[in-house]
Amino acid sequence: MQTHFEGFPPPSRAPVAHLDPPETPAQPKRAPSTWDAYDTPPPLIETFRHSGWATNRRLTHDAMIRCRLPLHRIKAFSNCGTATWILRHKDDHTLFRAVSDHCHDRFCVPCASSRQAVIRRNLDHYLPLRPHRFLTLTIRNTDQPLAPLITRLYKAFSRLRARRFWRDRVRGGAAFLEVTYNTDRATWNPHLHCMLDGKYMDLQQLSKTWLAVTGDSQNVKIALIRDPRHVTNYITKYATKPLPPNVTRDPAALDECLTALARRRTILTFGTWKRWRLLDDPRDLDWICVAHVDELHHRATLDDPEAINILAMLHTADPHTGEFIVHTDPDPPYD
Repeated sequence: MQTHFEGFPPPSRAPVAHLDPPETPAQPKRAPSTWDAYDTPPPLIETFRHSGWATNRRLTHDAMIRCRLPLHRIKAFSNCGTATWILRHKDDHTLFRAVSDHCHDRFCVPCASSRQAVIRRNLDHYLPLRPHRFLTLTIRNTDQPLAPLITRLYKAFSRLRARRFWRDRVRGGAAFLEVTYNTDRATWNPHLHCMLDGKYMDLQQLSKTWLAVTGDSQNVKIALIRDPRHVTNYITKYATKPLPPNVTRDPAALDECLTALARRRTILTFGTWKRWRLLDDPRDLDWICVAHVDELHHRATLDDPEAINILAMLHTADPHTGEFIVHTDPDPPYD
């Protein structure tokens, strides 16, 4: 029995004339594919949430289909932000927030912005107020495919953390994967940006140790961040960085990137940071739901001044937090 998922058209079935002999030889049977049950993926609906990256979103969506990523993931990506609610702060009646259903896909730029805000809040809670070090580890640029390069980078980083040189100097930290692509040479360069809580590390000795665990790479960079307030800025900059434009606009490179990063962690915590749950988003109890955006549009057609004011200011919402200011009546009717 075939299963039909909501949002996907049912499979089309061609009529079969059993009495007529086939005009072509029978084809060998193959294992049925989940994709055989669908003619087309779900529609990609553009909303205000995706207005800033509509073109790259469609390119990413098309690559997901070419790479045959799981259907539920494509459906979530396509429908991200189609249902939007407006919240009001329970104390400040002029402060509103637009929240949407999120796909939480790593290649969705608005979801990455939301993830950045979550990581920042958690780090502000966890991080000790002392200087940290920012480390970048790279491997030699080769013409290997991206997937084995990432695997090689992760294994080298694991061996580095096992060295006494590292264990004696690093209490804990987090590493974030960044992938760049050289269009002219068609080569990949995955590298790790690491935030370290620990002691001084001699650059020359660190470079030698990295060469020992990689076999051919000694390019490392490390810098002391004296102001603890800047630590989260360094981390969140790379934690949710979108794909570079030369990857998004190159179908072959984009397909390879999506396939190589499938089911692979891009944020690693270690040492005393191992148990930190950087992506946990605690429930925020400071906000009250006002209405669904569709309801506000309906109320606006009835000349509801509050709905008109909220919709007029919706375009000013902060891209990271969704917050915006609306001056409405001091005693709104939903109180």
